[in-house]
Amino acid sequence: MAMETRSMAAEKENHKDCTACQPRGVYAYIAVAIPLMLIVLGPIAIWMGVGSKKAEPFAMLGQIHKQQEGICRAASRIKIMAIFNRFLKLGGITFPFLVLIARIVLTFLFSLVSKGRPFFSWLWSLRWLAAWFVGMTILRMVVYGLTLQFEEESMSDHIFLGLSIASLARIELHEAFKGFSSQGGGNFFMLISVLLSLGLILLIQMNNFITCNYHTATESLTALVMGLLVFEIPASYFILARRTA
Repeated sequence: MAMETRSMAAEKENHKDCTACQPRGVYAYIAVAIPLMLIVLGPIAIWMGVGSKKAEPFAMLGQIHKQQEGICRAASRIKIMAIFNRFLKLGGITFPFLVLIARIVLTFLFSLVSKGRPFFSWLWSLRWLAAWFVGMTILRMVVYGLTLQFEEESMSDHIFLGLSIASLARIELHEAFKGFSSQGGGNFFMLISVLLSLGLILLIQMNNFITCNYHTATESLTALVMGLLVFEIPASYFILARRTA
């Protein structure tokens, strides 16, 4: 009887801890709504990028185009995007993992100055999220490997990679919002993680817009469709599934 009582008490305590980690009030809606809505940035950026090859409404971005063999090449670059693109080529596949690691470090720092959920218990709860990140990364390499079997370039690898990163960054943005809102907006360490994830998404989509100038419309739009089907839509489902996890 005493053992049952202790077991019931432990179960209630676990439920209490879990409940304390859930988003509260308006934050609960923000944590889901914003990451889900950001899925539209990819189609908008790429559609605008493809359209800018026929018109010039985007001169404000410093893009001066010239036609070459049916592909619109950029004659000038935005410096910050040129730097970002260089890092993207070198190690873009690691970007989502770096944002995740940053959130882990920030959560550890928050655990030192607060009496929240034990850090290592929280860290173990990330195992399914980490597995998703690894699985999506492997899937991207497999799908792109299959496209290499065609004699001609079938889609933009740069845009396809960008959408895979954006999808994982949206998940990470959701998790960061949850970490912030679980303390009723008191976990300001997570604000840094929110800004990192949001910044990565915006840089990726701006880079996708510019990348359209280096590919035919077919290559860009094929990468968009593949990226949505393989990464962005599954990521949205994953966010919805984890909204109370």
